[in-house]
Amino acid sequence: MTAPSLAKPPLPPPPLSATAAPGAAGGQAAEPAAGSPPLAADRLDRFLQFGFAPRRAADLPPTWRPDAILWDLDGTLAIWTSLQVVGHIAWAYLRRLAREEPWLRALLVTARAWRRMMRNPGPSTNDQCFNRLMAASLGRSPTAIAALTRELLAMPEVGAAVQRFLRPIPVARALVQAAHQSGRFQQAVATSPVMPAAFNRDRLASIGYAPAWFVHVTGSDLYSSQKDSPRFYQELLAHLRLPAERCLMVGNDQGKDLVAGAVGIPVFLLQTPFTRRRPAPAGLFPTWEGGYAELAQRLGLPATMT
Repeated sequence: MTAPSLAKPPLPPPPLSATAAPGAAGGQAAEPAAGSPPLAADRLDRFLQFGFAPRRAADLPPTWRPDAILWDLDGTLAIWTSLQVVGHIAWAYLRRLAREEPWLRALLVTARAWRRMMRNPGPSTNDQCFNRLMAASLGRSPTAIAALTRELLAMPEVGAAVQRFLRPIPVARALVQAAHQSGRFQQAVATSPVMPAAFNRDRLASIGYAPAWFVHVTGSDLYSSQKDSPRFYQELLAHLRLPAERCLMVGNDQGKDLVAGAVGIPVFLLQTPFTRRRPAPAGLFPTWEGGYAELAQRLGLPATMT
């Protein structure tokens, strides 16, 4: 699960005006209500450091179109029919590790390393962070831990669990395909980097999302942060070599996808039965919101597919 770090450092886009007028009706999003929870300390520091204000619809021309669409995965492109899949993968990993370590020790060491990886300070990737922590606790090399994880992900039962519980959102798949066929957009998958990019590509391909549709898929072998941190979006922009104002983040999670606004990326928040309606970080709000039909209209794609 190891990978080299980013070839180039993140390239922050120019700051936005913090005084632009808020959006109005017609799919334009309102600002968050008072009392929204603050950003965690590390995220707040970066938010203030960047000095960006979230993009409001009024900041952009009515005919604005992105060069790149950044798709959230879970709840946006696909859904898990049951969270049992998490148990299947965790059980497979622990069962493999328990061949060589006492069961309780394997559980505690893995849980501790995972928890610390989720707050990886960088600059090493999430995989490198996890492998290093596991290796230090078990007296092994990070290379050996990486090999163990590759072995796990190749297990037939892991693939079977994904096939059993993962389902595409048909309207989303049709929209991604139409965006690709239009030739007007680059598309990337901006999912939480807790698993390797190849694993994320494979699970998308298994439900009908052609790998050729995406120029980039995030993964734990490429990123040193998580989606609740602006650093994740800075890393994503660096991979794509695009400025924030030429991208559009599309997602269903108010707590994570709106963080893209902290680095100046316009955000379309999907309002569907799968929307995660947890409070948004204070000061962050979507540029637009609506369903897939409204998104298709925003992108200038045929609404008939939705």
